[in-house]
Amino acid sequence: MREIETKFIQNLTNFHFDNRNEAISNFSNLWNDIDSYSKHVKKRLRNSDIRDEFEYLVNTFEVLSISKEVFIERYPKEDLDIWDRVFYNKHKSWAVIVGENGKILTSYKIRDDIIKVLERHKELFQSKYEKKEVSDEFSKRVKQIYKRLTRV
Repeated sequence: MREIETKFIQNLTNFHFDNRNEAISNFSNLWNDIDSYSKHVKKRLRNSDIRDEFEYLVNTFEVLSISKEVFIERYPKEDLDIWDRVFYNKHKSWAVIVGENGKILTSYKIRDDIIKVLERHKELFQSKYEKKEVSDEFSKRVKQIYKRLTRV
């Protein structure tokens, strides 16, 4: 399942920014698709989970940068296995889900404990999950970006 982290790191090469506006405008490059990104931003704003799009970006990278462990969630779909990595910040009650293509599927405030969320998925979708350590390379790369974001 390290492939997801490797693909995410590769996708980071498309995330360029020298200032806050560039960071916001290029953040959607890290998402599965731009329409999905726009819907997620609007929903987080509507729910008052974030004040603005930049906060959404920072929250996402904060979770990715401080996660030492990740929940790997597997969804059976016909004959295929679909794997997602769920990064979680308990202090902030925020989760980031990265799909098997290394793109962000969602980033959101969790209103419940992450284990309860995963158990609910297990019941609804017959998913399975396990906890693994985040790779050193992944941690290093996302921490570098998070530090840069906090300075722009």
